[in-house]
Amino acid sequence: MDGGSSLRKTKHFEFRTVLIRRDTSSEYVRWVDRVLESHKGLVLKEFVIRSCLGLQHEEPITRWLEYALARQVHSLELNLEPWYDNSMYGLPRELLVAGDSRFKSIRALTFKDVSVSEKDIDFFLRNCPLLEELIVFNSPALSNLEICGPSLALKHLEIVFCRRLKSLRVSAPNLARFWVATYNGLLVGNLPMLVEILAQCKDDDVSLAHLFSTLSSSSRLETLRLTMFQSRGMHELHNLSLLPKLKKMVIEYIDKGRKTIFQLYDLIRASPFLEEFVLKYQSGCIPRTDNEVEDAIVSSPHHHLKVVEFSGGFGRTSLLRFVDYILENCVVLEKVIVDPCYGASNLIMLDNMLDFQENVRKKAKQHFEARVPQHVELVIL
Repeated sequence: MDGGSSLRKTKHFEFRTVLIRRDTSSEYVRWVDRVLESHKGLVLKEFVIRSCLGLQHEEPITRWLEYALARQVHSLELNLEPWYDNSMYGLPRELLVAGDSRFKSIRALTFKDVSVSEKDIDFFLRNCPLLEELIVFNSPALSNLEICGPSLALKHLEIVFCRRLKSLRVSAPNLARFWVATYNGLLVGNLPMLVEILAQCKDDDVSLAHLFSTLSSSSRLETLRLTMFQSRGMHELHNLSLLPKLKKMVIEYIDKGRKTIFQLYDLIRASPFLEEFVLKYQSGCIPRTDNEVEDAIVSSPHHHLKVVEFSGGFGRTSLLRFVDYILENCVVLEKVIVDPCYGASNLIMLDNMLDFQENVRKKAKQHFEARVPQHVELVIL
């Protein structure tokens, strides 16, 4: 950047670097300061810092935040990859002053690898009346968090990879999209506008049942994106609460080497009006077809599922049986999309990887062409 007229008038600032050595960090700080000093605008629409500056750079980071706030910033992102000593920047108390008019213009806040506390989040919810998007990624300071209020403007919320988070209570009348990386302690209140949720399943069926029970009261929920980790503690879930409005379900299924995938059948049955189902199957080992458990699967016709997509895992008998179940029970099926080599790069590299992928694709094509009715469109990637 230079100090030309375009810079002086710009309303968007983004400072990004992949890696800063300790002996060059001071130079980087001075460069950012020079750029900001050359800016003469009174309003900033977007201000982004993406760098690996940590706690040892607290003073310049705070100064940059004050700069953005003084210019009525609309969208503020602080993305700080911590140093190897794991020191993490936290918002200073003197920066967060109740009633400060500088916060009233904020519409979007993102904190990644920043130590943000419950008090910090509560401050922003109370002092940013226009706040519609809040993203918190990897904050070790969160334990018991509440995001509640009848007048919240919040529409998009992400609370992810906050590993010390024990409970999360959310009640926001305008919230439409919600991403959460754990839901053991999730309590959902008034979310009448919620249409999409992305969640990560714990290694037990209790968490999954709790999620469905929690979301069953969300009257507009249309899309569920779920990451599931198959483990010894997960079994059939015959009594899942129904999600009557759900139209799209995207499952990223992480296979830890167990034999069956009962939960997928139960998820389909719990979503009677589902129109699109996407399964992304990943395994940490080379798929096998031997020694897999054979279980009786009860037929259950589905009258709304039109599009299904299957990616990866086509060496496993249990997955192929699930595919057959879908093809046999979906009464109005219109399109089948297949990516048989999805996730192959995550396997132990083979000398004949290309031959392996070609063989998997050939077998998947044979399997689907023999089972998909002619009136159903079949796409093999």
